[in-house]
Amino acid sequence: MSLILLILAGAIGAGFLLGGSLRPFEHVRMHLWGAALLGLGMQVVPAPGLDARSRLAAAAMLAGSYGFLAAFVGVNRRMPAALAMLVGLGLNLAVTLPNAGMPVSAAAIRAAGGSSFEVSDARHHLAQGGDVLATFGDTIPVPGLRVVLSPGDVLLYGAIAWLVVAVMRGRFRETPRPPARLLRMYRGKHEPVRYRPWAARWSREWEAPPVAVRWGTGR
Repeated sequence: MSLILLILAGAIGAGFLLGGSLRPFEHVRMHLWGAALLGLGMQVVPAPGLDARSRLAAAAMLAGSYGFLAAFVGVNRRMPAALAMLVGLGLNLAVTLPNAGMPVSAAAIRAAGGSSFEVSDARHHLAQGGDVLATFGDTIPVPGLRVVLSPGDVLLYGAIAWLVVAVMRGRFRETPRPPARLLRMYRGKHEPVRYRPWAARWSREWEAPPVAVRWGTGR
């Protein structure tokens, strides 16, 4: 969590240096926030169990979180750095699914300042020789924070920083609303009813006269 906070702080600082402001964030509109919050929540929920069943459930939860985040980015694909986010999520998903979790390189752990790897989260495991696409696992050390990242994480964090700077410079405000056939969501008061001239004309032509006139008592 400290790493993402540092990235956000650095992106905000870069936005100010480039002449940006935080005011444009008031006008940013995105869709399908529920999927994004659910995806992040599935990564934050602790997964302490280390038995085979717990590891499988934790891996499914991690893969599901990437799926929800990818759905959010896909719907808001017009936002800056959306392609980088999708590629990063895809790389993490490609590693997580076949390996039932994210493999972590022991060499990267030592380079980041750690002396040993104690498994405390079922979503991760020490990289083994039989792991698939282990190169795209957690192999990039961050020595100052004792953190190990995957190439997908690097793309994601870089894309988030790019998005913050773009918003601060006024380069992004709103993504198009997804079609109704894709998301059967509640149409709240913020979505105006579309005016259809033909419907209004039809209603006028077929409008029944007042009861008093129809029965001849309105003279």
